[in-house]
Amino acid sequence: RLWLSTSTHSLRLPTMPTSASRAGGAGAKAPSLVTRFAWDGLLLGSVVLHLILAPFTKVEESFNMQASHDLLALGSDLGSYDHQQFPGAVPRTFLGALATAALASPVTVMGASPLVRLYAVRLAVAFGSLVAQARLRASVASALGETEARCLAVIAALQFHVPFYMSRTLPNTYA
Repeated sequence: RLWLSTSTHSLRLPTMPTSASRAGGAGAKAPSLVTRFAWDGLLLGSVVLHLILAPFTKVEESFNMQASHDLLALGSDLGSYDHQQFPGAVPRTFLGALATAALASPVTVMGASPLVRLYAVRLAVAFGSLVAQARLRASVASALGETEARCLAVIAALQFHVPFYMSRTLPNTYA
């Protein structure tokens, strides 16, 4: 235990547990890869459910969604891009939309409809968000323990905002 003293009072703070005590002792075995991915799969299921229940975009997503559409539908014909005619009041980057369109491009090769391309773009954004969330959960498991990481996965999956916005083409989601 750690004691902090001041001239008027003392404060006792617990020390951080060691990695051996977090893992359940020196002989405890780490969770399997399947177990770790199952917790991330819980969040994936929640994100896909939100995507199915609310597939269409909000106005804040319009720039990146239109940019993704132009990249997928028009390819290298830059003169036909919607942003040439309607550039918008604020300069923005195409980098997020470019990465998203690259991940979603197989559906264009298959000749998918615009609705299927919308789902593919949103799933590509969700994939990037899920990778980031999985890394966060793994860091929590490493620093605080597997139980805390599982709690993080359950809380993230059961709330509304995180799974809903994980597949949205918003600038903050790309960031």
